[in-house]
Amino acid sequence: MKNSVINLTYQVLKGNTLDVGIKNYGVVYNLSKHYWDEVAVDYAKRESKAESLTKEDYDSCVLFFTLYNLSGWRKKERIIKECFKYLNSNGYIYIWDIDKPMGRLFFRKIKVLLPYNKEVEFTIKEINLFRKNPMNKIINIINKYFTIEEEAANDGIIYIKARKKGNLSDENNTCSTELTIHT
Repeated sequence: MKNSVINLTYQVLKGNTLDVGIKNYGVVYNLSKHYWDEVAVDYAKRESKAESLTKEDYDSCVLFFTLYNLSGWRKKERIIKECFKYLNSNGYIYIWDIDKPMGRLFFRKIKVLLPYNKEVEFTIKEINLFRKNPMNKIINIINKYFTIEEEAANDGIIYIKARKKGNLSDENNTCSTELTIHT
């Protein structure tokens, strides 16, 4: 089994954050807590209709290993479109996920390095040979609603940071995530 390290020690999530995850690894909360005195992280579950969430209220939306769990591209696009609706005009979407072509297995132990020397470890086991989650298809969906500012891919793990389309503010475009693969 391969091991992957995602270094998020310098990742900054600005303002109110919406965590759209199927599993809660605690990563989004820890990133927000490190940089802000008052933490505002809301969790949207796939099963809920997110009726309690306010549209255009969030500064950041995070999909942390979420898309690969969804079967079908309509579901993946729907969740990205929902993120677009809940982000304010200067909002960002952050995506960490797997890049998996059809016919391949993905079995990986992932270690996430967080601020204050915290670490989170988990295993992703995607053994359905017919399920695919290629980065280029994810980017095609993202480009409909967002302007990609950062993207990185390394040995089956992807990172995308994109700004909601229609924004005029320009920010620093340096990559704040480091993907390292250890075999």
